Amino acid sequence: MEIYNPEAMRWNTSTAFLHQPLLDMTPPEVKSGGVYALYYSGDLEKYESIRGMGVPIYVGHSKNDISRRVWMGCKHVDDADNLNRQDFKLRVLLLPSEFTSMIKDVLIERFHQPFWNRPEYKGFGGDCSPRVGWQATNWDKHHSGRQRALEYNRTGEDQTLFEAKMADRFLQEEERLSLLGSSG
Repeated sequence: MEIYNPEAMRWNTSTAFLHQPLLDMTPPEVKSGGVYALYYSGDLEKYESIRGMGVPIYVGHSKNDISRRVWMGCKHVDDADNLNRQDFKLRVLLLPSEFTSMIKDVLIERFHQPFWNRPEYKGFGGDCSPRVGWQATNWDKHHSGRQRALEYNRTGEDQTLFEAKMADRFLQEEERLSLLGSSG
């Protein structure tokens, strides 16, 4: 008998995450490690294909202060000119710090890499503080208003190319979700 089965632990923990309730996008009042996901339900046309599908737009983690991490996400959304925090729901699972990164990776894999977790679209997560040499991210191009993007270098990927990649990504996601729905 195998006492420790890492694959079973990964699967069981990610399943436990999916059984957590969806909450308003407000930082939890706890200082602990954990993983979280944001779900978008607003009316921006660019997100129409994932709205109501149970697919997060972002998965994040913190090793020791999930409340601070979620607070930073709230700040990013609040600063954006075309987003409203009321259009987002939050799912959180508190975990010991040594498991947060692994479970975040499992969730990203399980959700087939949520849109704002993809390497070519980085920009939502992370510290709000501007740094020397910082470039505006694709997230900032699509959701302008974050102070650091207004104050610093705005170089990066061409907006037309970015929007074409986004449309392609959502088409792939719609196809994947329709296959999942027909297999059940």
